[in-house]
Amino acid sequence: MRTSPETTDRMHVSEANGTIASLNAKANAPRQDDRAQVMQVLDAYKAGFEAKDLNKLAAVWPGVPRNQLQTTFRQLSQKYRIL
Repeated sequence: MRTSPETTDRMHVSEANGTIASLNAKANAPRQDDRAQVMQVLDAYKAGFEAKDLNKLAAVWPGVPRNQLQTTFRQLSQKYRIL
């Protein structure tokens, strides 16, 4: 039994649409590697900020506004000394 060209075309279109949908879903889903890397950077930033260590912050954020953070760290230290 032969299938008509229209039937064959519809089968291929359907198969292609399924493949495209699958690829789009994979491309749009966050990858675990990406999430782990983002969490690693955030943890390093948090550690640098909590330690008030500008060098650790600069390792994560090379353009860190050092002067602003030094002022912020100084103000926080003074604030907590008062309390």
